[in-house]
Amino acid sequence: MFREIRCLGLVILAAACAAAQSSSPAPQQLISGANVFIEQMNGFEDYLAAAIHAKHVPLVVVTDKDKADFTISGNASGDYRDQHRQRATIKVVNRNGTVVFAYAFDQDYAIHGKQTAAEACAKNLKKEIVGH
Repeated sequence: MFREIRCLGLVILAAACAAAQSSSPAPQQLISGANVFIEQMNGFEDYLAAAIHAKHVPLVVVTDKDKADFTISGNASGDYRDQHRQRATIKVVNRNGTVVFAYAFDQDYAIHGKQTAAEACAKNLKKEIVGH
C-alpha cells in the first residue's frame, strides 16, 4: 500500500512539473506577431487600432482579452480651452501586469486631432517591437 501511494505521489509530482514547464511566462518585451487587446478609451481605441494597421505595426489586434499577450490602455483628449491641443497616453502591459511600453503625446495644432495622436503612438510602439 505504501508503495502504491508513493508511486501515485511521483505521478502527481511529474504531472505538476510538466504543467509548470508548459506554461510560459508572460513576455517582458513586445515581440513581432504578439496578440494585443486594446481597452476602451472613449473612442480613441478605434483610432489606435486603425493607426496600428496603417503604420504596419507588426502586432495582431484581438477582440478577446483572454487571447492577448499584452493589453493596451490609455486615454486621449483635446484641451477644452484650446481646441488645437491634443493629448494622448498609452501603456502596454503584459499578462503579469508589467508595463513594457508607455508613450505620451502632447501637441499643439495637431491637424487631425486623435488620428495624429494615434499615429504617433503607433509609430513609437513600432520602434519598441523586437524582431521586426
